[in-house]
Amino acid sequence: MSSSSSSTESVSPSSATLPSSTTPSSTMTAAINLPTFPEFELQPRDTAPTRFEKYVKRLNNMFKAMNITKASQQKAMLLHYVGEETCDVFDTLTIPDPTEGNDEYKIAVKALTDYFEPQKCVDHHVYVFRQETQKSGENITEFYTRLQLLARKCEFANTDLEVKRQIIQGTSSIRLRRKAIEQSLDLENLLKSARAMETADEQTSEMQRQESHWVSESRSKTSDGLNKESSDRPPKSGSRNTKCGLCGGSYPHQGNCPAQGKRCFNCEKLNHFAKVCRSKPIRSKPTRPRKPSGGRQQRHRARFVDIEDPSGGEISTPAGAESDNSEEYTFGTGTQEPQTAKPIFQVRIMDTPIRIMADSGATVNILSKRDFDTLKPKPQLTNTNVKVYPYMSAKPLNLCGKLKANVVSDHCSSEETFYVAKGSSGSILSWMTSQKLNLIKAVSMVEQPPADLPSGVPDFLKDFPSLMNGMGEYKGEPVRIHVDESVRPVAQPHRRIPFHVRKQVEEKLRHLESDGIIERAEGPTPWVSPIVVVPKPLKPNEIRICVDMRSLNKAIIRERHIIPTIDDVVVDLNGAKYSAKLISTKDITRSHFTLTPGR
Repeated sequence: MSSSSSSTESVSPSSATLPSSTTPSSTMTAAINLPTFPEFELQPRDTAPTRFEKYVKRLNNMFKAMNITKASQQKAMLLHYVGEETCDVFDTLTIPDPTEGNDEYKIAVKALTDYFEPQKCVDHHVYVFRQETQKSGENITEFYTRLQLLARKCEFANTDLEVKRQIIQGTSSIRLRRKAIEQSLDLENLLKSARAMETADEQTSEMQRQESHWVSESRSKTSDGLNKESSDRPPKSGSRNTKCGLCGGSYPHQGNCPAQGKRCFNCEKLNHFAKVCRSKPIRSKPTRPRKPSGGRQQRHRARFVDIEDPSGGEISTPAGAESDNSEEYTFGTGTQEPQTAKPIFQVRIMDTPIRIMADSGATVNILSKRDFDTLKPKPQLTNTNVKVYPYMSAKPLNLCGKLKANVVSDHCSSEETFYVAKGSSGSILSWMTSQKLNLIKAVSMVEQPPADLPSGVPDFLKDFPSLMNGMGEYKGEPVRIHVDESVRPVAQPHRRIPFHVRKQVEEKLRHLESDGIIERAEGPTPWVSPIVVVPKPLKPNEIRICVDMRSLNKAIIRERHIIPTIDDVVVDLNGAKYSAKLISTKDITRSHFTLTPGR
């Protein structure tokens, strides 16, 4: 054993825990029976500060379990357990003598901490914190724990608020992000909602796996019944069924079936692919419904309402109806995938809040059975003889009845008739009702902004059109161009301009002169630079005038500026309250014309 001070101290902790009457042999036995503890790895160095902080916490837990309270013993065990490389680093450090109130163990820990992280950069820790996102397969609790550990070094004024914002920004669940924004959840309720969603997803996945197993067994029995005659025959030598009935691939699978949780494109049911589907396609081309004899029939249209078929499954179809003696058809059938840009509004039907879609192509109001069941008190339905047909289909929808109810929006209210259809995919408001509630407006002519304003400008620019007249001028410090007087001026020869663009060039020069961008030169000029006329690719009738400044640039003394990196910009934007937005690309391409040169 080495005779260095660190090695000598590393033997003392075990003997220090023994009573004074302990014999030398028992002391040696206790020293040999020191608990095992991993060494501290110096590599990789970029994560050493964080790993050393965790290492010291675990070591302090061991000291507490062993009832080691003396600072000299704690320091000796620290240098004994950290390993030879870290102990050599400690020997090279300048350790101040312990003063009153500061024990030598804390001084040793602080010296090693300062060595691993000589300067704490809070801005870098904040940047790392902002880049964190929820990893694949990571639950919300693990993500929250990582953010809390990173936030300790960021010195936030409100750590819970910053962690909540980062969870909303970095979560992989769109549902959680939408719920947090809509309901303004705090951190505690946000975590509760996230855990509830994860639990619901796990239980749903388990139910789908069981359903997939049941479907597989059912189809296996059906296949056995259909092939009973062939199965009674003796199998050929070497024959074996290695094809999965759900995905069409080899069976058994290495893990879960690829079709698990997937929707069939043919019948739109779950847990199998279309290539092995045994159902008839839903979206087959149907025949147009025949008109019943007697009386003039009205046709109305509405959009997607989920209905139940007699077999218990659900198909998503549109519906429409107006009178009890009318026959209608709708836009389409089939399950509708979630869409992101639907005109959905929050209204109150019989004082019950319901999310409903305003449909400009519907002539009747449709209320799904699920939304109808939420009405309190539950109204009585009136029987209806209306026949509602899906578009291009001869099969009418199954309506539960109709009712009259008061519907209230944020603007006004109206008493309307609603037809209740079985299903749960959503409710719709008709074209007329949406207009009465001021949810949809019909305009006969779309007003355009003035010709001199670009499309999409803010409203305040329309109120102050003078701000968009002319090129504008930069109000800051004039631009100074440093010229090397020792460079001899060069007058380059004029480049001939094609005849077919000369009129455009003259008009362009007059426009630039009237805007104050260029000025006419009178008399002899030491510097002459030719212009080059180039037609614009996307605007053949317009030209671009370029100046050949290569000779002139040789007399310009260049200024040196450091281009900021993304990290510098992120740090500068920390705590910013306002941001600017360029209105159009025109502000970028011609911004140099607004600069004022110094004299």
